[in-house]
Amino acid sequence: METVTKALVAEDDRALADIIRLALTRGGYQVTVAHDGKKALTLATNSKFDVVVSDYQMPLLNGEQLLSGIRAGGASQEALLFLCSAKSFELDSERIRKELGLSSVFFKPFSLGELVTTIKSHQTAAMA
Repeated sequence: METVTKALVAEDDRALADIIRLALTRGGYQVTVAHDGKKALTLATNSKFDVVVSDYQMPLLNGEQLLSGIRAGGASQEALLFLCSAKSFELDSERIRKELGLSSVFFKPFSLGELVTTIKSHQTAAMA
């Protein structure tokens, strides 16, 4: 029996959230979308997701707070984490990547194909 990979997308821009959801769905993922950090943290705490893709700037909790909360405990604590941000110069992405064990950081605009390919390659490496 084939296992379904569950992905959580935390993105407050509804159009971008839909585009990422569609790309991941086409990539074979079962996708849940949250439009704010607090809702995303609740979902990730209570349901096991294999992959979390989070925007940095969101209402209620930003991406760093969300991903830190996920790593702190709950059902998705071991998920592969990916952060997306438009703040390529203001964000200390290397610090965040190391502190939270992020798989990758993407700066907007990014390629959806590259996002899906990168997620799949990190999953493959994690399973090896």
